[in-house]
Amino acid sequence: MSDTLILNANYQPLSWLPLSVIPWQQAIKLQFMDKIKVLEYYDDWQVHSPSITMNVPALAITKDYHAFQKGVRFSRSNMYLRDLFLCQYCSGTFDDHELNIDHVQPLSKGGKTI
Repeated sequence: MSDTLILNANYQPLSWLPLSVIPWQQAIKLQFMDKIKVLEYYDDWQVHSPSITMNVPALAITKDYHAFQKGVRFSRSNMYLRDLFLCQYCSGTFDDHELNIDHVQPLSKGGKTI
C-alpha cells in the first residue's frame, strides 16, 4: 500500500517486468509538477502538511506519451526472465544468483536466439 502504479498516456504500463510502480512520495511530486493525472486514490490514506491535506494516489497516467524501443535488449537478466529462471538441461528452477550462462540451451541443441 505504498506504491503508485503509473500508466503511459495510452493506459498501458510503462514496463511489465518490473511493473511500473513508483513510491507515493514521487507520485505526489509528479502531481504537483502537473506531469501525471491521478485516476484513483487510496481509501482512507491522506498525507498532511502544515497547510494542506492530500489523498495518496494509487493509480495515475502520464500526460505525455512515452515511446519505447520495439525490441528487447539481449542480456543475462532478460534471458533468465524469458526462461522463468528454469534450467534448460535439468528443468530445475533457481534464483538469479545461482544461474549462469551455461543454464541456456545452446544453438547446437535446438536453442533459440532473440
